Amino acid sequence: MDYCPFVIPWIFGKCAQPAGTASTYVQGFNVFSDAARCFDGDFRPKVSDSVFQFYKGLCGGVMCNEKNESYTVTVYSSGGTYVPCPPGENISLNLLSDAFEVGSHITCPSYTEVCQGNVKAAIDNAEAHDTQSSQSSSSGEASDPSPSSSFALHRHLFLCCVVVVTCAILSLFLVRWLAQLQYVEQCASNPRATSSSPPSALSPSGSGNHPSCTNATLLTSEHGGGNTTQQPCR
Repeated sequence: MDYCPFVIPWIFGKCAQPAGTASTYVQGFNVFSDAARCFDGDFRPKVSDSVFQFYKGLCGGVMCNEKNESYTVTVYSSGGTYVPCPPGENISLNLLSDAFEVGSHITCPSYTEVCQGNVKAAIDNAEAHDTQSSQSSSSGEASDPSPSSSFALHRHLFLCCVVVVTCAILSLFLVRWLAQLQYVEQCASNPRATSSSPPSALSPSGSGNHPSCTNATLLTSEHGGGNTTQQPCR
């Protein structure tokens, strides 16, 4: 505890101790874990029945980045949010957590004081980095389709277009064939039909390319001798 100008040890304030072994009083504003370290500061919890009016130190969770010798810190009731903690700068606690009064802060110590020998903090940082990289990679794969899937999509669209065009062409031929068949049936039932051209599905009325009924030739059968002769429609 801080009794200016003296600081005396307090056996119930070890940051690396299990949270269950800490008193209810200190559990209300500290983070306990193997990676937690003590931070000097000036703060006051919003809910406190302690006789102390000023608080000068708390335990915060730490993640250490060994590559660039920097670290991030999280505090009690911050939802697990880690923020950079540059040595010598103050971190406003009320901006990270709703458990502290306005104006509360901690001061960031040097990287060596917080991270030297803090193996758990380095492991937590590496795991968090791997998780973030994996999520970014998954997001990139979802937004950028692979070349093979893109080729399959274009191939599917091409085949659909071919089927549509083929069906349209077959429909036109079918309509034309039905028109010709209907004309021949009319000619057979009425040999003296008018010489007007039959309706055409591909040309305006009266401009068809079919031969007129007067020029058409029908096959008729003589019932007596079984001979087949060709007779004009007239």
